[in-house]
Amino acid sequence: MCALNRPTAPSRAAGAGPRRVDSSQGMGQPSACETECGGMRGRQVHDGPDRTYALPDILLLNANTNTAMTDKMLDAARVLHPNCRGATVARGHKYISDQDTALVAAEAVVEFAEKLDAETMPDALVIACFGDPGLWTVRDQLPIPVIGMAEASCHVACQVGRRFAIVTGGSAW
Repeated sequence: MCALNRPTAPSRAAGAGPRRVDSSQGMGQPSACETECGGMRGRQVHDGPDRTYALPDILLLNANTNTAMTDKMLDAARVLHPNCRGATVARGHKYISDQDTALVAAEAVVEFAEKLDAETMPDALVIACFGDPGLWTVRDQLPIPVIGMAEASCHVACQVGRRFAIVTGGSAW
């Protein structure tokens, strides 16, 4: 039985933080638990002798180059999914404020997705940028769920059944 991971632990292996991905440095190494538990994509969690389940490997991809923003979004995501991992695109802009910067971000997201292979492919990809740059292209490319933060937010807002608005900081939006 794997004693390295617990449902409430934010780490992927004893003494190590959750695996992070930097698109300029490769995709990271599997944790000790992933190796011990048979190479599952998601972290296998053992909650008592009779209860074993796997948390999905969710990759949060920031479509701008602001790594501090990636860290903030990852901190917020880990409140609900402790071993969510994050990545920042290798090229583009620190802030997406207009259609031109959104186009560059979409290209960078597609390039990132093209580099994913069987070993680095998450169970799901979240494009963590409100304009969802590259969403439809990446959905067509990958065999996994690809979620856009804007699309998901608007979907949930519509389910609530009330009016909602979107406020942006971009001057050209």
